[in-house]
Amino acid sequence: VSCVPPNGVVLGYSSKTPIEIFAVGNFVLGIQGHPEFSEDVLSDLLNSRLARGTIS
Repeated sequence: VSCVPPNGVVLGYSSKTPIEIFAVGNFVLGIQGHPEFSEDVLSDLLNSRLARGTIS
């Protein structure tokens, strides 16, 4: 996501991704993530990043 639509409000961001979550009124919610990740894939990813100190 490179820009929010008109009247959009950024609700979440990171240093790498300036628009992670946005809303437009009470009708639209945009979430930039990976819903295709299974619980196991996400767990492995988080554990790997925790072990490397990338996240805490």
